[in-house]
Amino acid sequence: MNSGGFRVDPPFDRTSGRYPADGTALRIVREDGGPPPNLETPETGLPIRLADFTPSDFYPARAPSARELTVTADGNSYLALAWAGQDASAASRRLLDQVVASTASRSATSSATRRRGPARSRCRSTP
Repeated sequence: MNSGGFRVDPPFDRTSGRYPADGTALRIVREDGGPPPNLETPETGLPIRLADFTPSDFYPARAPSARELTVTADGNSYLALAWAGQDASAASRRLLDQVVASTASRSATSSATRRRGPARSRCRSTP
């Protein structure tokens, strides 16, 4: 995959040069180039779920195949790529799903703060 003229390799074990059969990974890449951010583009609903990812065309000759989801946040596009090796445990796959679901953007955080209002301090300042 090329990003802004740089080649971005899929994750792999540096010793073997292959992806670990029991590994899981998540990579989120901002899609650069093109027009400036479009703040009118609808935001991706959060949380995102691994079940929403689809097979990716990136890294076709590498195993395991990546799964991808395009995410729009703060007017920018991001590509989320996830991998799970053939021997990844159920616990590792659940953890990957939890990591994906924990993804947030500043706009999501800002709107949550606006709904709740400012945090109130329980401390009083003294002169």
